Amino acid sequence: MDKVIEISGIYYNNALKFIHENNISKAVVYIKKSLKLYSKDFEALNLMGICQYILCDFDKAYFYWNKSIECNDEDNRAKEYIKILKSRKFSRIIGLYNEALEEIKNSQYKEGIEKLDHIIDEEKNFLEPYIIIGLCYYMLGKYNISKKYIEDALKIDKKNEKCLLYLREINDKRNVKIIKYKSNKTSKVVASISTLLLITLSGVLYKNHSSYIKVKNNLAEYQQKYNINNVQFKLIKNKYNQLNSQIQKNQQKIKEKFNVKNDNEIFNESILHYKDKNFKLALDGFTYVSDKGLDEDLVAESTYFSAVCYEKLLELNKSEKFYCKYINKYKNKNYYDDALYNYGIMLYRQGKKDKAKDILYLLQKEVSNSIFINKTVKMILNN
Repeated sequence: MDKVIEISGIYYNNALKFIHENNISKAVVYIKKSLKLYSKDFEALNLMGICQYILCDFDKAYFYWNKSIECNDEDNRAKEYIKILKSRKFSRIIGLYNEALEEIKNSQYKEGIEKLDHIIDEEKNFLEPYIIIGLCYYMLGKYNISKKYIEDALKIDKKNEKCLLYLREINDKRNVKIIKYKSNKTSKVVASISTLLLITLSGVLYKNHSSYIKVKNNLAEYQQKYNINNVQFKLIKNKYNQLNSQIQKNQQKIKEKFNVKNDNEIFNESILHYKDKNFKLALDGFTYVSDKGLDEDLVAESTYFSAVCYEKLLELNKSEKFYCKYINKYKNKNYYDDALYNYGIMLYRQGKKDKAKDILYLLQKEVSNSIFINKTVKMILNN
């Protein structure tokens, strides 16, 4: 476990380095890696909250800071951060933000820009106002000013994919404008950035917040107002509703199936499915006990077998999630060295050799007499 925490700390330090380099998006990637290994690191949770705050995802900022307090209630800066989200100043900024977005939605770009500029005067490190102002100037045909604001956003987060996409679009438009001016052509180029502006607005309009800021879902309204891909939208919406309905039905079936049984019965039934190599059916029971079980031993073993079943089904991301959960929570349980071995070999087969070595080193160090420390493990560690 100490080794896992040590690796988690390395990811955390890398994230700090990227933040100092104004690369927030990259920092978020490394904080996620850190938290995946050690989810109770309150400092990493605080750092993730700060990144989300800068990116203007305030509901996520609240979530991570609140999680941090759950992990460490004493002498935790997250309490001060949450006070900021509940302050009058922040409420006023959010109110101004919403007014600006409503105006932009109604094509009142100049009025929206004015309000967002006021927000930048008060909070220079918020990313989204720069982006939205840049897109507004694009809609007004002022491409040079548009470019300046997107470049200002990139000074905050220099590898932000959304900003880089917008910048390419703006540069293309500026080049087209120069060619048109020189050749005196009047043909019109359809600007896809108008669609990007709508997508941006749909993700940043916030209601008032009691515990955290909730995103206002206006996609249907935007679709009707601007008639963007109407047929596609309906097809996607219908497909989503069908999938969502199916997921809810499946969840209800699983709940009804296991409600009348205790942990031991569900686990034993899943073991029989596992022995019959019916891994999908086995997973229903294992994941249920892992998530909702009361017997700690059965919860631990169900977590391990969930990882194995997902690996057998080649759902490796889900398998990794359950292996990490088992390794972090159940060090003294029956399958600890099994989990380390399986996870390490799985990583190695995926070409993640350094990460595989870290896990197999942990196996060698913490369970030195394990039967899994075989020629394969030694070969991986020595190369």
